[in-house]
Amino acid sequence: MNKIKNFLSNIQLLDPISSKNEIEITIIPLALDAELKINYISLAEAIKTENFEIKESSAEGIVQTISAVNNTNDYVLIVEGEELIGAKQNRIINTTILLKPQSITNIPVSCIEQGRWRFTTERFRTRERIVDYELRKKTHETVNFNLKTKKSYHSDQSEIWDTISKKFLREKISSPTRSYSDFLDEYTVRYNIDNLIDYFGKEFVRKYECNGLAFLINNQVRMIEYFSSKRFFKNFALNLIKGLLIHFSEISKKSPTIFDNVLELKKFLNLIMENETNFEKFQPIGVGEEYRFSNNNIKINASCLVFNNEIIHFVAYSG
Repeated sequence: MNKIKNFLSNIQLLDPISSKNEIEITIIPLALDAELKINYISLAEAIKTENFEIKESSAEGIVQTISAVNNTNDYVLIVEGEELIGAKQNRIINTTILLKPQSITNIPVSCIEQGRWRFTTERFRTRERIVDYELRKKTHETVNFNLKTKKSYHSDQSEIWDTISKKFLREKISSPTRSYSDFLDEYTVRYNIDNLIDYFGKEFVRKYECNGLAFLINNQVRMIEYFSSKRFFKNFALNLIKGLLIHFSEISKKSPTIFDNVLELKKFLNLIMENETNFEKFQPIGVGEEYRFSNNNIKINASCLVFNNEIIHFVAYSG
């Protein structure tokens, strides 16, 4: 299978945006000149219609499973790490899913509000927000492990709660229901994350028409993410960048070593391509085909969602 290798080898790396303060942050836009075969809308767009709802799987509820009812005539792309609030407790999406029109689908999720199990709303709402890099990466890693060992898209819920608890302790932030959403609200204000978004995110969205990005800290690739739809990514980019900046504003500060960031990214992409045969195929939650790769020696976790021979979404984490 050369699908992933061909895809990555054709990715165009556009001019980076960088900032060198106490740490060096670099964002490299990713573009692909290819005709979009499948149009889809976002979770936020779908929820705003009267024909889509996302809710508990039953009145009793199941912590790791919720239900999406898509009565629209559109495909809906739900992205791993998207935050849902309300219903019996706040959750995040475990894996990227393409929902077909006129469908009902059970969605694997993780709890991010350990101290509540009661309805506050009948349906989930979206803050149009994605969780930080650390929590996304942890969810992705544990889903990869459970797919290999149990053929399950569930995460390790105890590890998710532990990751969130450490954030509360480290920042001395409190929440009556231990809600990660409350943590994000306070952390964003405390560290002026919106000011960083003004510099990175808005400049990025204004300047580029692209499919995704690579994110580097101190010349090390930490994540790449791609969507087949440039329109979708343009609307999603600010949320993705904010989640990355929230985590990496926490890391220890050190002077960057001077490297060629584009060269480092090419090395990272080549490493993934060299391991293409190690991607395993899984049945996705929605439509399409799911490919996953995990290697602790080179510290890369990746996933790829394909539908009708088109790569809809690709994400890879490093470190």
